[in-house]
Amino acid sequence: MRNIPTVIKDFFIYSSGAVAIRGITLMIAPFIVRKIAPAEYGVLSLLNSFISILASIVGLGLRQVLSIEYFHTDAADRKHLVNDIIIIYIVASLPLFALLYYTRTLWSHAIFSMQPPESLLFVALVCAFLFFFSELLMQVLRYEQQSRTLILLQLIIALTTTVCTIFFVFILQTGIIGIIGAQAIGTLIASIIGLIYFFSNHYNRYLHIKQSISNGIYYIAYGIPFLPGILFSWILSAGNKWFIAHYADLHAVGIYAIADMFGQLFHLFILQPWSSAYLPYILRQFVAHKNNVQPIVVQNNRNMYITMTALIILIAISYVITKPILLWILPSNYHESIQYIWIILLGYVFLLGSYFASNLIQFYKKRYFLAFSLAIPAILNIMLNFFFIPKWGIYGSTTATLISYIVYFAITLEYSMRLSKR
Repeated sequence: MRNIPTVIKDFFIYSSGAVAIRGITLMIAPFIVRKIAPAEYGVLSLLNSFISILASIVGLGLRQVLSIEYFHTDAADRKHLVNDIIIIYIVASLPLFALLYYTRTLWSHAIFSMQPPESLLFVALVCAFLFFFSELLMQVLRYEQQSRTLILLQLIIALTTTVCTIFFVFILQTGIIGIIGAQAIGTLIASIIGLIYFFSNHYNRYLHIKQSISNGIYYIAYGIPFLPGILFSWILSAGNKWFIAHYADLHAVGIYAIADMFGQLFHLFILQPWSSAYLPYILRQFVAHKNNVQPIVVQNNRNMYITMTALIILIAISYVITKPILLWILPSNYHESIQYIWIILLGYVFLLGSYFASNLIQFYKKRYFLAFSLAIPAILNIMLNFFFIPKWGIYGSTTATLISYIVYFAITLEYSMRLSKR
């Protein structure tokens, strides 16, 4: 059984890798914002959010099924499970993506408040389709605790995406489509590496296409209940951009997106490494002590409170120190975004707290709670955005999301504590 020092070591491996990976792309970020106006950056941000939510919804909750079942199966059954998920996704998603492309004129203007070029939508749809395979590979590597392999994979993707972005944007002058195209190439490379991993680890020996297709109804029915949770999560993490676009304009979306980029950095440096290092450890602890989980719950909650307190202090200190640096790095037309960063980061701290609180819920396979627990915070976020944005603009939107994350943390912690007492 892996202990806490090993988890901490893995966390710093993941986090250091994330710093290196993001550092590669951050080096060109100040140059990109000088090539793209805030309104164009707003469109780019909407496109990236569209790709993320589309990939999640068309994935039919299958990766969430993997997260629930993975630690309750042996090595052979895990490979059967991964194969089933891959085959079902391919069979189900290809017709959906084809339909979206051929009906693009019916929905694209409503989503982006403009009519994107056909080539841009095609590249975005390809990126969304490949995104599933890239994320599935990283998910399996995290669960197998192959931290160094995962970091190497992410470095390869980051280098590929950055080189392609430089070539497309600064040499070919392709603008937004070049950035999305570079991301598509990065996900394609990840998918190819995933295919190599598939054969090198002998997943093909457990491949039975007809059987996987016959299991399709069962797994889709298993995964569908996760879709509301995915949608609610997206409303909390990315829906604000659409509210701002509706109540303000694309310029304001671009300003918000720059501030939200620091939230994404928090996700990359803290949330994702924590999930990769801590989640497999604590779930194995629950499995090993399934007859008496209370001591593990106490340990988990203690880790949660210490981590959240430390992060809040770190955010306050870092904001004061880095604000002058950001004023120097960012162009003047993006300076407004700096004042919203600390509110966004506080929201992510409470999101991390809900991750801690949901470990026991995931262990007990309470998938309907996991699917619908975000409903109240997401609806609250919509209502608060509706009232706050017209009065306080981007401040109102970021405050609405912070309140919603606090509510989500409280709901998750309360339910987790009830489960631990049963």
